[in-house]
Amino acid sequence: MPLLCFPGKTPSFPPGADPTIMYVSIATVSGILVGLLLVLGFLKYMFPYIRRSRGRFPVPSGFDYHALIIFSSKDSEWVKKKLLRPLEEQHHIKCCIHYRDFDPGGVFLDSMADSVQKSFKIIAVYSKDFQESNYCNHELHLAEYRQVTKGDDCLVIIRIDETELDKLPPGLRVRSVIDYSKTVERPFWMNRLLQFLQVPEDSDNQDAVTGQERNTNNRRDSRMGRGIRNSFVRLNSTSSNASAVSFV
Repeated sequence: MPLLCFPGKTPSFPPGADPTIMYVSIATVSGILVGLLLVLGFLKYMFPYIRRSRGRFPVPSGFDYHALIIFSSKDSEWVKKKLLRPLEEQHHIKCCIHYRDFDPGGVFLDSMADSVQKSFKIIAVYSKDFQESNYCNHELHLAEYRQVTKGDDCLVIIRIDETELDKLPPGLRVRSVIDYSKTVERPFWMNRLLQFLQVPEDSDNQDAVTGQERNTNNRRDSRMGRGIRNSFVRLNSTSSNASAVSFV
């Protein structure tokens, strides 16, 4: 029989019932219900992380990163929103970027050289500001040198504005370029990049695999700036005499 209880009155128990057992039973049922709610809440919280973990794939043997991204500091917003966020958050690609991953206590030029060798692929975000940056051109030179000496297809170029491609070094002008600046190619640029990076097609974000851009402005915007070191800012300068480097 149910336990009868009214506000302001002592609970009444069925005839012959032990009140202690009744209280223990009620407490047990309540504890089970609370436990189930906690488990369901935990699973709901962890589901996005469990789901994302299914799409992870390891960095190729012999490398520390899937990709090094070379870009001018003036293009940093485009890189964070259009490139770094989908690569890291949607496809779990381990990227190397100078302001976050270079050794703050080391020589910057040495960090450039190390990152070129430790990254499976190298992405150059080509623009007017990139073309005018001595640092960017130096990294590009290092990437081209690796590509030539090791014979691996490690370099890809993404053009994000109308900067003429004939400003590239002669050896790179014949390479295929992912041209984000062209409206007709923009819906497919990410698909081309993922293919170059050899991202498995069973990624958990199928819309990105098909090359369609999606709005991710509401996802972890504040996290993009965490852990950023302010020890270095890329300087734009007049054209460098250093030999140029390669993009794909």
